[in-house]
Amino acid sequence: MEIREKFIVLIEDLMSLDGYLWPRLVIPEMGFEVNEYSPMLAVSVDGSSTGSAALVHLVTERKSGDPLKTKEEPNCVSLIKGIGHVASADGNSVPRLELLSLILGLKAAECAQSELPFTVQRTIYMSDSTTILQQVNSRHMLYEPWLQPRLREIKARVRPEDLFKVDSLNNCADIPSKRAKNLRASMESKKYLQGGFMGRHFTTCLLYTSDAADDSLRVDLGGRR
Repeated sequence: MEIREKFIVLIEDLMSLDGYLWPRLVIPEMGFEVNEYSPMLAVSVDGSSTGSAALVHLVTERKSGDPLKTKEEPNCVSLIKGIGHVASADGNSVPRLELLSLILGLKAAECAQSELPFTVQRTIYMSDSTTILQQVNSRHMLYEPWLQPRLREIKARVRPEDLFKVDSLNNCADIPSKRAKNLRASMESKKYLQGGFMGRHFTTCLLYTSDAADDSLRVDLGGRR
């Protein structure tokens, strides 16, 4: 595709956002509960051949009596920050770009925490990359020089119990890390805007732990096996 045609496609995507309404509140209007998992930052990261992306969702449990609080979906989930990196021309591998997405997620989460007017009880990081999880849980000295300082940084700032593996369908950063065909459809999707499954109660949000390389070990966000 020629540069002119690519430019036209990008403009059409931007024009598709005409009339789009952004949520004005990132927390429930009636307030939120403060407990082990609320308020919480849920950071989704992903990398692809075109770049890396990280999205930060604020997850808060609605107060009792809130008419919007249901047994199935007690949480309010709001997208509060996003950050991306376009892949360089030297052709970094996808595993490298996935690792870079986690670095982006760390920076975005720290920035979000510094801007929020309340204390975040927990921050979790979610990726659909088994490679990242294996690297973070291995001795960083076993890897090439490019990886070593980045793995040291991740290990120093992320607890193993706060790093989870999710399916690609539940990874909110999957769409931004790739070229979406319809920008407005992507923005309006529940997966992108509201975090999808994160609206449910944490005891039903099953994720893979960072020390599980397959589906044999599953835990919920409360850490119960």
